[in-house]
Amino acid sequence: DLRAAVSQLTVRANRPAPPPPPRAAHVMAANGEFIFLHGGEGADFKPLGDLHMYDIGNRAWMPIRTPVPAPNPRSLHVGAACGTSFILAGGYHPTLPVDDVWIFEPGPVRWRQVDT
Repeated sequence: DLRAAVSQLTVRANRPAPPPPPRAAHVMAANGEFIFLHGGEGADFKPLGDLHMYDIGNRAWMPIRTPVPAPNPRSLHVGAACGTSFILAGGYHPTLPVDDVWIFEPGPVRWRQVDT
């Protein structure tokens, strides 16, 4: 269950987590229950590699801490939610194109690089 796995991943406090910092050229994908947000460029135009989830039902952001390996920070990439997983591919890091594909899996918590 994605909700149970997410509860083990998130930083919980007595108040909701703040929303992710402003960004552009990021990727977002929804699975009906959560919206995944990854990477993009920050206000300083540097690539970001963070992962956040928005809980649609509770209207709350959750930063997700994942172990390595993980995708390099990137922008202008593509992504899709597939069941409880989040898939991302390509993009730029920081100005060079990348052609890798990664899958985020909440249980066990990990990023997995796909052989292409």
